[in-house]
Amino acid sequence: MKKKSRKASRSSKKSKVEKLIRLSRLGKHGRAMAVVKANGKQEPFSSGKLLKSISKAMGDAKLTDKKAKVMAREICNHVAGRLKGKKDVHSSDLRKIVLAKLDKKAKKVSVAWKLFEKEKC
Repeated sequence: MKKKSRKASRSSKKSKVEKLIRLSRLGKHGRAMAVVKANGKQEPFSSGKLLKSISKAMGDAKLTDKKAKVMAREICNHVAGRLKGKKDVHSSDLRKIVLAKLDKKAKKVSVAWKLFEKEKC
């Protein structure tokens, strides 16, 4: 009997998350979901941008790479599930969803995210 390789198992998990994220990009009318920024401008939802932001906060919180990757995927999966079927989402609502999940999963990462926002302003 053939055993599944580690690589195949990881790619399978990754593809499930990516599929859910791709599905969440489509709104009720089959169009790409838009993120409405604070200034009113819209841009297409980018799972890559979200994953990059979460990963950056995890790096700032000194999480190990392995733990950070797993948690970042889990949070992206959660966000994708919450946004599934929506036409658009405000960036502030997206932030609230991510930070609520981070508060439950990794308080240090949530704090790192908030500190980065303060420094940015």
